[in-house]
Amino acid sequence: MEDISRTTQQKMEDIMLTKDIGLAELSRRSELSITHLSKIRCGEILQPDIKTVQKIAAALGVNYLRLMPDD
Repeated sequence: MEDISRTTQQKMEDIMLTKDIGLAELSRRSELSITHLSKIRCGEILQPDIKTVQKIAAALGVNYLRLMPDD
């Protein structure tokens, strides 16, 4: 069986799709810039800091631990 690790970016994308939240709405809710979120989403920022992850999680209505990368 193949072990597939999921990154913060992949998890964020999945939740955004499930909840039908676009980048502009996530930016508004999290008070993070669209540019910063876009860099996270496309993988330019591989390890966003914990405060950023917490803001994104709160904006998506999930516990921040759901966005932490798999080990």
